[in-house]
Amino acid sequence: MNNLDDYQDQVFEGIKLERESLCGRKYYDCTFKRCSFVNVDFSQCSFESCQFISSSVVASKMDNARFLDVSFKDCKMVGIIFSVLSDFAVSFSLEQTVLLSCTFSDMRIAKTRFESCQINDCLFANCDLRQSNFSASSFQSGQITNCDLRECNFLGAEGFMINPGENKMRNALFGVDNAIELLRCYGLKYK
Repeated sequence: MNNLDDYQDQVFEGIKLERESLCGRKYYDCTFKRCSFVNVDFSQCSFESCQFISSSVVASKMDNARFLDVSFKDCKMVGIIFSVLSDFAVSFSLEQTVLLSCTFSDMRIAKTRFESCQINDCLFANCDLRQSNFSASSFQSGQITNCDLRECNFLGAEGFMINPGENKMRNALFGVDNAIELLRCYGLKYK
């Protein structure tokens, strides 16, 4: 890559940025290890085949940023509005990541991995999440409403509040205990 704002095959380790603008930069096949981004403007950035490992992204702006095959492992993401990402080719995965007060609305993010995550006070609204994997994730507060959850995996997940009447859920996979909890939305009791 020739542009000064284009990065390829780079490893960024231990970077701490606060109130910086990285607008319009392009990252291809880059790794971010133990980095901290607080109030950083990632608007118009492009991340393709990138990894974030043990990093945090807090209250950062992502307007029209592009995530294509981006993975987050053992990260912390606070106050991120994923809904403003570019609609073009959005694909990312999260594993063992803390999501706090994040918003996912009006997104087509089918087959997304949210494995073993802590999902606290997050909103999922009007999203296509078909075949996504929420296995072993822990939910606290938050809301999942008017989403397509068909064929999603919720095995081992806990704490989620999903109203089956407000979401498409055909062939979603739940553990027995969670399936019984879903019946509460219909006012059913069990012993």
